[in-house]
Amino acid sequence: DVRHVLNQLQVMAKIPQYQASHVGYMDMKERLHEIAKDSSIMLNPFEACRHLLTSSVVQKMSMRDKFDHFFIDLNLMHLMVQENYLNSVSKKPIDDQFLETCARSAECIALGDIVNDRIRGSQEWSLLPDMGLLGAIYPASLTNGFVSFPEFPKFLGNFSKMGRATRLCAELQAHLRLSSAVQTKTMVSSGYAERLYRNLMKPLQEDDVAGAAAVLDAYGLQLEHLAEHLNELMQHATQMDEFKLVDPKVKAAMTREMNSGGHAVKVVLPASKKRRVAVPEGDDIGDEAEKDAPAKEGEEGDDAEGAKGTGDDDSIVGGLVRRAKAKAKRAASSSTAASKPAKREPEKARGKAAGKSEPAAKRARKG
Repeated sequence: DVRHVLNQLQVMAKIPQYQASHVGYMDMKERLHEIAKDSSIMLNPFEACRHLLTSSVVQKMSMRDKFDHFFIDLNLMHLMVQENYLNSVSKKPIDDQFLETCARSAECIALGDIVNDRIRGSQEWSLLPDMGLLGAIYPASLTNGFVSFPEFPKFLGNFSKMGRATRLCAELQAHLRLSSAVQTKTMVSSGYAERLYRNLMKPLQEDDVAGAAAVLDAYGLQLEHLAEHLNELMQHATQMDEFKLVDPKVKAAMTREMNSGGHAVKVVLPASKKRRVAVPEGDDIGDEAEKDAPAKEGEEGDDAEGAKGTGDDDSIVGGLVRRAKAKAKRAASSSTAASKPAKREPEKARGKAAGKSEPAAKRARKG
């Protein structure tokens, strides 16, 4: 950019060390190198991972540059390397040395994860360089080849699924603890959830609604625990949705049976807290209308009767109901105001008629 060069020449001309002598080519080149933007700052995690796993690029990088690439996103870079380090060497010939190198990289990534847990658990942030060296830099130095575009870490999605599965197991265990000693951590691994799922699905597949309801009552469960909790847990294990294959008529009959009121709920979990809808404070429209509107006994009686029927709506909507009532009061007052001039119009008309008749009476008297 010519403007950038001219601006720098003008700045250098004001510097005392360059005023005594002329500005040379090397002086200008060093100046531009000093003010140049840091190249690592302009990178994103995908480009940084591609540089670390590309042989032609990583061989020219210093250790400082590698650490700069890691600290672009210290929470994501070790996961990016772990997801793509094998893809970078997928086209290399496989031999004993190659497998040993991949094993060493995997071991380093595991050690880096241990250091990461130590950092998060004990707040020892001084171990970040060690984590970057073990989790990203050294594995990328051992196994590198070519990566066109790195893949996003699948670990993050799997971790989210694991959290949801843990929550489903905890909710199931809260209902099953009255009739079983199974724990949350061993519900799936011990095969208990699969056995319970089979016991519930067998009557439904045979169109035995009463048998399936009896099994649910024996364990203190509801239909949602079968359709949501157990079904989703089994999909993680077998990738099959057997509940979807049940006849819709059987599902409808099962729903009516469970909602008939003859199946008691033994355990009631606390409802999740929901955020309250913010009600605007200082509603100018409603406040002014309520202040200006005259308080009449008849209107108060009507409002009291309406409040009995719509008490729930007032608690939910809040200030919006007051605003609607204020608009109704203004409309009523405007209608009454409009009706008053209409009543006075006949009186004015009589006055005008009387005024017109006065001159005629005077003329008659004169005559």
